[in-house]
Amino acid sequence: MRIHGWLLSFCLIASAQYLTATEAPRIFHMPPDSLKKTQADSIECIVQSNDQQIRRVSIFIRNDRWEMFREQPMEYRMGRYVYDLDRETTTGKYLLYFILVEFGDYSVVASPAESPRQQPHRVRLVSHVKKMENPAESH
Repeated sequence: MRIHGWLLSFCLIASAQYLTATEAPRIFHMPPDSLKKTQADSIECIVQSNDQQIRRVSIFIRNDRWEMFREQPMEYRMGRYVYDLDRETTTGKYLLYFILVEFGDYSVVASPAESPRQQPHRVRLVSHVKKMENPAESH
């Protein structure tokens, strides 16, 4: 996990301690700006459930080569829900995804919160960064 992910997790957990149980459940998620093509990585979120039973947390994901979203479960790890991306998923030019949390009373919250299927998160897939040659050594 990247260092900024740990910092985000810490800040979100700390801020959640001060929230009251009367607030609506929600998802804390920061989409990455980009991911490297064909490289394993992860997408994660924190769910503020306000003591509601969580039935499941799913990510609906597709790349620009797939026609339909694929629903995948997110795994609970150390206070976060995580989906490990595989190399097959991180092919193409971009990923589209949204996260849904279903509670015991069958209510749901999503990220993005408004129109997740029509306006999902979009993440660019970029090639590996090539090491630049030192111009002084090329002579």
